[in-house]
Amino acid sequence: MTTFLVLAGVLGVAVVVVAFLVWLVRFIFGRRKILGRVFKKAGIVYLVLLPLFVWGLVPLLFSYLILHSGTRPPDLRLSETPSDLGCTFQEASFKSRDDHSLSGWYLPGQQDQPAFSISHGLFRNRHEVQKRACDLSQRGYPVLIFDFRAHGSAQGTSERAYVTMGYSERLDVLGAVDYLLEKGHQEIVLMGVSMGAVAVIQAAPEVTSHLKAVIADSPFYSLDETVSRHVRLFLGLPAFPFANVFAFGMRTMGGIPAGQPNSAQALAKLQSVPVLLIYGQDDRRMPEETARAVFEAVAGPRKELIFFEGARHGRAYDSAPRRYVDLIDAFLKDEAGAPAAGPASRGAG
Repeated sequence: MTTFLVLAGVLGVAVVVVAFLVWLVRFIFGRRKILGRVFKKAGIVYLVLLPLFVWGLVPLLFSYLILHSGTRPPDLRLSETPSDLGCTFQEASFKSRDDHSLSGWYLPGQQDQPAFSISHGLFRNRHEVQKRACDLSQRGYPVLIFDFRAHGSAQGTSERAYVTMGYSERLDVLGAVDYLLEKGHQEIVLMGVSMGAVAVIQAAPEVTSHLKAVIADSPFYSLDETVSRHVRLFLGLPAFPFANVFAFGMRTMGGIPAGQPNSAQALAKLQSVPVLLIYGQDDRRMPEETARAVFEAVAGPRKELIFFEGARHGRAYDSAPRRYVDLIDAFLKDEAGAPAAGPASRGAG
């Protein structure tokens, strides 16, 4: 509600300023009116424009800003590489499935181990996931990390690319899969954080023949659900109609089909792929009810849902790095040894 009052106040000041300027012009040109009448009309205009401004223009502006966003400035200034963490790496360049140029780092491992493609979240870049990539590489897993379209090294290119919360980014993930296949890897683990988790879930149904597992850290259930939640959480506004207009703007300007991206729908298509879901216990953006709804949507024979105590959104690794990597390592080894294991849901600190 505080945000609503701020927006209303901004519009109110704007209307008053315009009304004053109108009155001033009329006064200068000798056609002075009663000041109260002018401001009365301005008040009527304010009441008419306020709903349009708050429920129409503001959500469309927000959707435009998200579509045209990229890596946040602090992350752009990061210069640490895997070699600074004691890991060997190679520069990697490849194309997304819709021909966008992407770049990243490939960390070699043992050829007989599944290869990871790890995707970062919104406003971030490959640096967000490089420490966990290095940890996995040191355990023998080959790992590819890269910058999504409009993010990181792709942010300054001339190619036009919108941020679509995982829908178009799935094509970047598929490009990463192509890169790993060209490297000779036949078993691939798709892993991502936040928007990156949604992107790998969206891509997974298209690579099931090579897919060892999906590891999704803090994915949302659907674009509509997460927009509604974020509008209430961060703006203090009711979801309707603000969230609906925001989602409409995203889809119209970003070319996103109706109802997409939707993690639950994509997970329902994974009939034989093990899925590990990781969430922070203190994640207000993707709370437990969201995590359990995503978990219930998984159709595969083996799935796990893990909560990390004290972790906020996308911060499970930061809260317990060793346990995070141990969990992934054990999940993959258990999958190899017991592919028919049943669903599980448990907590981890």
